[in-house]
Parts: sequence; structure tokens; C-alpha cells
Amino acid sequence: LDFFFSDESSYILDDKEYVLKYKTELRGAVLRAKASPQGLLKGYDVYIAAHVQPTARMLSSIFRSAGGNVSSSLNVNIG
Repeated sequence: LDFFFSDESSYILDDKEYVLKYKTELRGAVLRAKASPQGLLKGYDVYIAAHVQPTARMLSSIFRSAGGNVSSSLNVNIG
């Protein structure tokens, strides 16, 4: 099976409430996201607890796809 993604630009909502609240249009947000793939969490370290839903493996994949660094352990110095 061949899967493809259609161009989302013709499906972007024109949301007046969003524009009023955030002072920007959704089209601009989509274009900024496309200009910087994996930029949402770039530079952030993410720690995932052991017993979460969706699974830690799935969350790890999601966070990495957004540019985050997934750490397997939290080194904390107490004292």
C-alpha cells in the first residue's frame, strides 16, 4: 500500500476566535511549523514515567518526532 499526505493548506480553518485570542491565524502557525520540522520540543529534555498511557514507547516516539530529547532516567542529587 502506498500512503501519501495531501497538502493541508486547502483544509486550514478560518477561526475568528483563534485569531482574536492568539493574534495570529492558523495558516501562519502551520507555515511556521512546516518551516521548522521537529522544532516544537527542540532543546527540551523529556522524562517519561514508567506506567503511562499511551505507552512510554509510543510517547517516546511522539516526543522525538517533535524534536525532544527523551531521557531514560532522571538524575537527581538530593541533599
